Amino acid sequence: MDEARVVLERIRRIDALRRERAGPHALLAEVEQLVVEAERWLGAEGGDDEVAASLNRVSGAVTRTRKAMIPM
Repeated sequence: MDEARVVLERIRRIDALRRERAGPHALLAEVEQLVVEAERWLGAEGGDDEVAASLNRVSGAVTRTRKAMIPM
């Protein structure tokens, strides 16, 4: 259950950053960590293939967003 608490705390941090109008890089860094922590939670608690597939899609979207934010 510790993994669930970690995920919830990360969501609270993301929400606080959003309210503070943090920049996109700060928010994306938190979302990246949220994905990692959610994957740990999934591993600890177990989950179905749909949950794993959803996390995989989110992880891919975060990676694409990070690449799009890198100046060329």
